[in-house]
Amino acid sequence: MNYTHDSLQGLDVKDSHLVKGSMFDLELQRKQRVVVEAMVNLLPTQSRKSPVPMEFLSSLLKTAIASSASTSCKSDLERRIGLQLDQTILEDILIPANSHRNSHTAMYDTESILRIFSIFLNLDEDEEDPLRDENDMAYDFDSPRSPKRSSILKVSKLLDTYLAEVALDTNSSPLKL
Repeated sequence: MNYTHDSLQGLDVKDSHLVKGSMFDLELQRKQRVVVEAMVNLLPTQSRKSPVPMEFLSSLLKTAIASSASTSCKSDLERRIGLQLDQTILEDILIPANSHRNSHTAMYDTESILRIFSIFLNLDEDEEDPLRDENDMAYDFDSPRSPKRSSILKVSKLLDTYLAEVALDTNSSPLKL
């Protein structure tokens, strides 16, 4: 984590003279992408009780999105966060939208958060049954893979807080929330 922090710190230049899309900006983005993808590949195998702090995973995901990292890198980070979403605070999931879009886009990346919440909610699904009916989504709290009631309560409060924060963004579409 220290290596990642030190490596990315020098690459996080936010000077006012830096022009989006300039050669320097693109090179900086490429270096960030290389560091983030390398670090994600070095993370230990994921489990529900991960030794990797949520704040670190969140910062990696934010950097991966900002640097246009590979889809597999972002998906791995989203999965890791989703598996331990009950340990997350609001600041960890307030992920800025990719700033390379126009100024009329939403401030937050709601699509990543939707995937993260879906991962958490689908923890108890039987992976061997791809034909499972969506109406059969009742949680089996006794299942070892099922999130516990306290976890679901924590995550539901987190979702409420997230929605309240994201709803303040005038560029957010109600359909995205």
